[in-house]
Amino acid sequence: MNLVRIHILILFFFNILSAQGLRIYGTTNIYTSDAHDSFFTNNNIYDTINTESYLSNIFNLKFQRNKFTLNTSVVNDFKNVNLHKLSFQFNYEDYGYDFGLVNIKENNWLPAKSSGHMLVSKNAAPVYGSNIFKKFNFDKLNLTFSMFNGILSSLNLYEWNGTYIKKIPTSYPEEPYLHVKSISLRKNLKNNNFVAFVFNHGAIWGGSTKKYSEIIDWPTNFEAFQRVFFIRSGINDSTDERHKIANHNGSFDFYLKNKKLLYYYLHYFEDGSGVKFKNNFDGLWGLNYKEKKYDIIIEYLNTTHQSGNFHGKNGIGVDSYYWHDQYVQGWTVEGQLIGNHILSPDNNRIEMFLFGFNKIIKNENFSVEVKRINEFLTYGKKVLPQDFNSKKIVNKKNHLKMGYTLNFKEDVNYQINFHYLDNKSLFNFLINWNFN
Repeated sequence: MNLVRIHILILFFFNILSAQGLRIYGTTNIYTSDAHDSFFTNNNIYDTINTESYLSNIFNLKFQRNKFTLNTSVVNDFKNVNLHKLSFQFNYEDYGYDFGLVNIKENNWLPAKSSGHMLVSKNAAPVYGSNIFKKFNFDKLNLTFSMFNGILSSLNLYEWNGTYIKKIPTSYPEEPYLHVKSISLRKNLKNNNFVAFVFNHGAIWGGSTKKYSEIIDWPTNFEAFQRVFFIRSGINDSTDERHKIANHNGSFDFYLKNKKLLYYYLHYFEDGSGVKFKNNFDGLWGLNYKEKKYDIIIEYLNTTHQSGNFHGKNGIGVDSYYWHDQYVQGWTVEGQLIGNHILSPDNNRIEMFLFGFNKIIKNENFSVEVKRINEFLTYGKKVLPQDFNSKKIVNKKNHLKMGYTLNFKEDVNYQINFHYLDNKSLFNFLINWNFN
């Protein structure tokens, strides 16, 4: 039985139970070229676009009754039909949980048009696992804890750029685990203003890795999970003889909303040196000005320092964002980045400037987005060439995106986007529809 028939059966079953609690919606995405990935067209729409197809569809079904919600999605193009999401969710007043093929729960106040969070962005594909969250509300103070635990889906074969001149085939014979958690503290001020701080932590651990034809099984016992949860290494008093437990990363997020302005800084770290700000101020800086009928966003992303290009005292240096020599596919799900989509494990030293403008006129929406991206040579655990220049820009990208959206009530809207990148252009047509 294929996925479409399964979806129809789910639809029929829940339609019998309660038509009032059922919502069906989706998106049809059409491109003027089948080579559109370089235009960042998969920005903040999960993994619903096949980068080698002119067309993709996502069909969503949402059933809600009392505290329970079922979300399920199927994606198809000209060649394939894939299950995109299947989550069973229970939400209460100040806590909740879900499980299945789910999106990792986000805990941030980034604008919708942001390039994406450094740890988990909207660009991340759903993962098999579970989320839990708990809110604590005090007088003008909110504390939220969330945690995800699941199993990664990796590429069957990955060509790891182990040196600047040689690529090494690698794989995960047994899929590693994924752990993400966050703690946010928000102080509410007058007139809906607020100041907030978020600590985010993520880790890939367990499973097995194959590199240089050698397979290594990594610990999955309770002690290993404790060390992952409390962000501890496995070097000193671990009962496991191996010195590595996980690939850790995370961020410190700072937010300030004052009237119509939102300021934010997301400081990314890959290890203890980043926690101590030895990587300077690597991360995402942003400013969002929002009116009822328009908003402006400005962002600056810099990941070039990485605590330096060599391992110094106490291992400080070569932080290698989104990449690790233990799990060489990096901070990805099936090759797609979990964090900010501008970076990748083998292209992680980036400087980006973003300007976006969005204007609403009755049932129409106009938007413009400009990105300037400078790419630098990566560090990684590689043999650096003698003429290596960490400040040299090896590639420049200028990306222009202009969009127009026409809304018909809440049932359907039509959207057209024009992309221009490095003397190449592309049109993208979307139809978003919704039936309650």
